[in-house]
Amino acid sequence: VRKYQDSSMDSLLAPLEHFSGIPLDQLRLVACLLLLAPLCSAFYLLKRIASASTRETVQHAYSLVVGLYLGYYLVGTGIMHVVVSSLAVYLILLLAPTPVGYKLGAALSVAYVFFSHIYRTIVDPYGWHMDFTGFQMIATIRLFEFSFSYHDSTVNSTMLTARQRKYQVKELPGVFPFLSWFFFLPTLCVPAQTAPQPASHTSI
Repeated sequence: VRKYQDSSMDSLLAPLEHFSGIPLDQLRLVACLLLLAPLCSAFYLLKRIASASTRETVQHAYSLVVGLYLGYYLVGTGIMHVVVSSLAVYLILLLAPTPVGYKLGAALSVAYVFFSHIYRTIVDPYGWHMDFTGFQMIATIRLFEFSFSYHDSTVNSTMLTARQRKYQVKELPGVFPFLSWFFFLPTLCVPAQTAPQPASHTSI
């Protein structure tokens, strides 16, 4: 378990932990969830402040950097599991033939969280502290749905439901917009934040 000895936020939460008896890792999650409103407001303001030529890039950078920082604050270097698995699924969808790529991507995302839970059970049986496996479960939902949404764009529209047509990913985005969408701030509490195109979160 990572120790956060030098965190200014932890110094604010320590008295609350002592008073309430709530574990620090749970207080960190609550604090991050409460920070989502002002952080997302700042994301929206970037649309107003940044120039038209740089707006989308600035929003992507903000979304990715802040999202990764919050994940790192909550689970330490364990957030790299989420980064690695998301990039692995992205590469599969990019390189594998479409008819099988979505199946491989979905299978990998499920296998990764499955073995993550086994690893957690081995190294920390009956442990109740927060680690990366919680984030990995959210990532699995998003990667699984993204894989199928990307595949839906190759299927005859008459074979799709109205929801599938609405959320199909017609073109695989660049890796930067993909990661920006994947680590978009509200995903801390909204696992399947789906969009017609991942980059569309910058239009909020």
